[in-house]
Amino acid sequence: MTSRIKYNTPQGSDLCLAYHYEMVSDETRVVPFMIAIEKLAQGKRVLESGTGTGIMSLFAAKNGAEIVYAVEKDPAVGEVARQNIKRNQLDNIITILCPRDVLTVTIDDIGNKANMVIAENLSTWLAIEPQVPIMNYINKHLAEPDAIRLPKTVSNKMELACSPYSFYDDLVRIRETYFEFRGISKPEILSKPVLFRKVDLSKINDEHVDAEIVVEATQDGTVNGLRLTSPIVISSGIRFKKSDSLMPPIVVPLSEGDIYVRKGDLVKVHVIYDYGRTKENWSNFFCSAELSTD
Repeated sequence: MTSRIKYNTPQGSDLCLAYHYEMVSDETRVVPFMIAIEKLAQGKRVLESGTGTGIMSLFAAKNGAEIVYAVEKDPAVGEVARQNIKRNQLDNIITILCPRDVLTVTIDDIGNKANMVIAENLSTWLAIEPQVPIMNYINKHLAEPDAIRLPKTVSNKMELACSPYSFYDDLVRIRETYFEFRGISKPEILSKPVLFRKVDLSKINDEHVDAEIVVEATQDGTVNGLRLTSPIVISSGIRFKKSDSLMPPIVVPLSEGDIYVRKGDLVKVHVIYDYGRTKENWSNFFCSAELSTD
């Protein structure tokens, strides 16, 4: 049996069809995008990155899109998308580019720049999936400056956390990054959520993150990790927080030096990583914390 973590940390095209089944079954994930597309797709030239089963492109075509280019690099799921598009008699509107990486698509492939982009290449803190590199490329080469982007923004938030990392009277110890799926014990939270960085996907974003933020402790305890969340704005008034199949909270152990804090202490947190290039075990994600002297 494969852990749910693997499906939230895909490597290359390594997403089996069972996971795509889970994704389209996840109404918490799908419905907010569906509502946004229904409101906005009329008359649009749509480009979708990572179409998977084709569900988002199908929503766009059924809701009045002029033309849709659906890009997918996995040939197995791309064939599923082709079948869905043909079965719905929408192959006169949707052109599937598969197997293709969106980073190889040029304006010659789509004719004119898109005025609506759907790119749900998302992961918590944008660490695993290449959402930022993909949107940087699309914004430079494939989309009009005022094109609609779905999603619109991602807010990377953090909380100071304390996880036991030991179980059953200290019989087992394991210090590792874990995803806060349903059924997984939650850490003790030692601060309010604070915004680390808001990513506007209509802009060209630096793909390397190296920044510090000061967080106030709200109770006494040992800080040995960070709880990371990434609520998104899909479009104006339409938001998504989390589900097991998309953007689950992640608890990352500090890379060095746990610290004890008291309520009211200010903690300086330092984070270094690259959007879309963190390895499956999060070993490329560095985070540290120390009491602030400011």
